[in-house]
Amino acid sequence: MIFVSNYFFTFLLSSLKGLVEFIFSNSCSLGCDNLSSAARF
Repeated sequence: MIFVSNYFFTFLLSSLKGLVEFIFSNSCSLGCDNLSSAARF
């Protein structure tokens, strides 16, 4: 059960990171400073 939870958490974290990077790369021209501040958090 713990192994499944860890695997799911890792997968979720990777998906979230990929989504953030995708949005960041596509929206950088709109407001890099604001996105950088949000990404740093």
